[in-house]
Amino acid sequence: MHDTHGNVWEWCNDWHAPLPISEITDPTGPATGTYRILRGGSFLTDDLSARSFDRTHLRTPDLRYEGIGFRLAKTK
Repeated sequence: MHDTHGNVWEWCNDWHAPLPISEITDPTGPATGTYRILRGGSFLTDDLSARSFDRTHLRTPDLRYEGIGFRLAKTK
């Protein structure tokens, strides 16, 4: 992910699951789940959360909160 530091938490397509202990590049996560991943921190969080690898999770993407957004992405 690029330039995701501290503007708003960004919704990710991944479902929440514990991260493996070993290092993995671009893990996909489980196919289904209860919680969706948010990454990057927001202007409402402390500076330790304003990192692309910082993540949290919420139950539903229809929640409205001023510190959450999304990023449009295009694949080739």
